[in-house]
Amino acid sequence: MKRTCTILFAAIVSLLSTGCQVFIYQPQAVDIPLINHQGDTRVDAAVGISTFLLPNRLTLNATGTYGITDWLAAQAHIDYGFDCWYGQVAPGAYLPLSEHAVLEGYVGFGGGGSWNDGVVSDSGYTLIYKGSFALPFAQANFGWHDLANGHLDIGFGFKTGYYFPSFDYQRYKNHEHLASYDEHYGNRNLLLEPQLMLRVGGPKVKYCLRLSYAWMSDLPEGAVSFSNDFFTISNGITFSF
Repeated sequence: MKRTCTILFAAIVSLLSTGCQVFIYQPQAVDIPLINHQGDTRVDAAVGISTFLLPNRLTLNATGTYGITDWLAAQAHIDYGFDCWYGQVAPGAYLPLSEHAVLEGYVGFGGGGSWNDGVVSDSGYTLIYKGSFALPFAQANFGWHDLANGHLDIGFGFKTGYYFPSFDYQRYKNHEHLASYDEHYGNRNLLLEPQLMLRVGGPKVKYCLRLSYAWMSDLPEGAVSFSNDFFTISNGITFSF
């Protein structure tokens, strides 16, 4: 608890004093498809807003999922956020539990990165960062599809992954590189990412709302330059075929 409070306090001070912090990950707006039969197809397009203390990142997201057999599925996802990107692919399995309930599991690999070519902070420094990460993961989904005569889907997801980053941060003043401020982030992290999904609409086209949270196990002590957005809310449209 003491360490958590220290990290939060240092992060607030950093945001106020430098005006820039490197956000190395945000919860992803990946669809919870609830595939339930062979040939079942979901295509989802959404806009996500991620937040640390205040909303700071907007991403465009797309997910496609297909039921290959009566138990095997495959999913692909990509997002772009103007200063970040992420993509993942995952084969999976699904098990209908009743007329409406279904359990899914996916094992996949993701990767992404973020960058900034030069932000002038409140203190007059030019801040430059860039980096990328790899993310092998497993995810379990559970939910109910086609409730209320096909107009409502509710789903819960939980992703567990191992995060492999490589990020660099530099500071300049009057075009002079201040090497003493250089930082590198390569801490491997356990990642836990729960998600809640609600879809409302017709049998083939629904509005989708997702809430996602991310916890990382090994951010730098104090999190002065590197941190993660811990919450994402996304809104979009899901098409079923």
